[in-house]
Amino acid sequence: SYASFVSNWDPATESQQLENSINEGYDIILVNPVAPTGLDPIIEKALDAGIIYINVDCEYYSDKILNIATDQYYLGYKTATYAGEVLGKGGKVVLISAIAGNSANDFRDEGFLKAAEEQGLEIVGRYNHNWSNTESQQIMTEIINSGMEFDGVLVSQCADAALAAYDTTGAPLPK
Repeated sequence: SYASFVSNWDPATESQQLENSINEGYDIILVNPVAPTGLDPIIEKALDAGIIYINVDCEYYSDKILNIATDQYYLGYKTATYAGEVLGKGGKVVLISAIAGNSANDFRDEGFLKAAEEQGLEIVGRYNHNWSNTESQQIMTEIINSGMEFDGVLVSQCADAALAAYDTTGAPLPK
């Protein structure tokens, strides 16, 4: 049996959910942590209770647990490299990231920025949607309505919501 919890990126909620899971005696805890630090006392408690503790996606800085994560830097790098190939040198792009301070997002942004520099792309706007489809669509709608000139959009997660802004506004898609 298993249970699934969503903290909505709130560290206090996440900590309480993890404490409850330890107290309920789960054998394994899989966590996509809000941040790459701050859970050491909870991790210690889980390990002392004999619970296998695994972080996924957002790497957690600890040598006591297992991290299973996508190479987010590579993902961002390859995505922006492709954008550079499509848009060409001098292409203007908007970067809509997920949540600042989350290691997965930060690694992805590093990849985006490195490839954008190599490809000669100009980042004309940087935003964070905080892993919220509502915020992603709102940000993209505001960008479209602002009249900002851009050739492409790089989005960390919630791309479907950013695309929905085009449906809502009737604006033509960028390159």
